[in-house]
Amino acid sequence: RLQTAKQITRALTFLNTGPEQIPGLIVMRLTDADGLDPQYAQIVVLFNARPEAVSFADDSFAGQAFELHARQQNSVDAVVQTAAFDAAGGAFTVPGRTAAVFVLREAAPELTATAIQPSAVTSARAATPSPLPKGGQGGNRPARSTSGGLLVGLAAIGLAVLFGALWLWRRRKGK
Repeated sequence: RLQTAKQITRALTFLNTGPEQIPGLIVMRLTDADGLDPQYAQIVVLFNARPEAVSFADDSFAGQAFELHARQQNSVDAVVQTAAFDAAGGAFTVPGRTAAVFVLREAAPELTATAIQPSAVTSARAATPSPLPKGGQGGNRPARSTSGGLLVGLAAIGLAVLFGALWLWRRRKGK
């Protein structure tokens, strides 16, 4: 989790800014500048408030292997599943009135002798049976990924920015 303003400043950037920006599109990039997320190197969130699909390209994305986040790939929302990334041009395409989350996975670390040896903490946890979770479901549950919390936090920030931008737009339009 990003805990300081300095971490946020290093990790979070907003693209699609300035005089050439595409109206109605917010693009946020979160980079794993401090090595906090073992799963994702970058997360790009695009909020398209326009009624039609929009494409956004940046040279820094060219050649990367961004993919729509698994939760959105497996979503019941067929519209968000049409969001796409073109690696050749470094371009994201997002349907109208849709928020899409794209991820760039961390490179898989090479296995070393120290990487595969269990630590004392892991051994102690393995020897201690875990209590049953509520609902009576037994068995070992997988550990929760920090990236899930990171995505929720990023989505909350993004929604706040989006609603703020919409509020400003409506206020200016009313004048």
